[in-house]
Amino acid sequence: GGNFLHCTAFSSGTQQRVSCARKGYSQEELAEKLFVTRQAVSRWETGETVPNTETLKLLSGLYDKNRPAS
Repeated sequence: GGNFLHCTAFSSGTQQRVSCARKGYSQEELAEKLFVTRQAVSRWETGETVPNTETLKLLSGLYDKNRPAS
């Protein structure tokens, strides 16, 4: 599918970071890891809302793990 955004060290923007962090996880699995609802993950991916600071820190950790080594 073409809906996966390319994850790089320079990925910016919440939507792209969420997509990169979610690689390999369903929305529900990611929501569980971030202690939020699946609906929250869905809203971040559409840009309707953005995660709070604590959630962004958790998201960054997942994002870093899923980012391909350069």
